[in-house]
Amino acid sequence: MASKTEIAHSDWYLALLGQPPAGPLFARFSDEFGLEPWDGKNGWVEAPEGVSVRVRDGRIWAIIFLVAPQHGYTGCIGTLPFGLKQNMVREDVLRHLGTPMESRRSREDSALPPVSIDIYDAGAAELIVETGITDKTLRAVRLQLHIAE
Repeated sequence: MASKTEIAHSDWYLALLGQPPAGPLFARFSDEFGLEPWDGKNGWVEAPEGVSVRVRDGRIWAIIFLVAPQHGYTGCIGTLPFGLKQNMVREDVLRHLGTPMESRRSREDSALPPVSIDIYDAGAAELIVETGITDKTLRAVRLQLHIAE
């Protein structure tokens, strides 16, 4: 079960979604993870350890925590949302978060190693958890606004 501190982190991470990448909440997040300054354009605001914020139409659309070293990033060592821990394997994630609303595998033709993708409803957002197919280790955690269909 997630602690009050872990839930509080999830709450303020979720509060960032849909907001402009400015103000005290974004400054707190930026300071905690060492994000580069936002250039005022759509795209990514990133930190060397593997935390990225996706800005779309001047608003934060997604936050990605790369847990495993990948794409030249060292891997996020900060607090993950919803009480997830860097050393979890897929079975731990499923036990901790329960049954996802959707599960699938990444494309096999990708240049990256294949992953299991588990998607959870997090209110106005989705929590997307990627774990390795072979070693089952936690690779990435993403919070993103629901995509209107």
